[in-house]
Amino acid sequence: MALTPAQLSTAEPRLARLRALLRGLPDVDVDPAGHGHLAFRVGGKAFAYRAWDHHGDGRIALWVKSTRAEQARLVRDDPVHGFVPAYVGAQGWVGVRLDLDDVPWDLVAGLLRAGWLAQAGKTRAARLADVNAAPRPPEPRPPASPARRSRTPRRRR
Repeated sequence: MALTPAQLSTAEPRLARLRALLRGLPDVDVDPAGHGHLAFRVGGKAFAYRAWDHHGDGRIALWVKSTRAEQARLVRDDPVHGFVPAYVGAQGWVGVRLDLDDVPWDLVAGLLRAGWLAQAGKTRAARLADVNAAPRPPEPRPPASPARRSRTPRRRR
């Protein structure tokens, strides 16, 4: 099944929005992964793919590393947008269609963050928590104590 003109006309703006979401995640590398596909990696590990008419399936979609439970929930609760992608679906990855009129961008953002966290490792994950944390007010300094005399006895002259 070929992509429709409507799908093609919305592809670039939606890819731009997807990239904007990815800018909120540190150390993301974007690599071409075949005919129109893109791989999103952190630390060399893929956590998402933008699939472009994969084997003629007629979809522009995002595949994200997830759990089987999250995959089952999404496909059950939103079968219009969510699906089990080919090849990686057996490992719990979930697909979200980016070519429909109403893309659930909040869902996409949450899945990208969860997929990134699953592949990033502890050090990067801690850095993401620091980046996204609300700025902390400076800690109050303890009150200055009066100058104390040294306890060492002075020599008398």
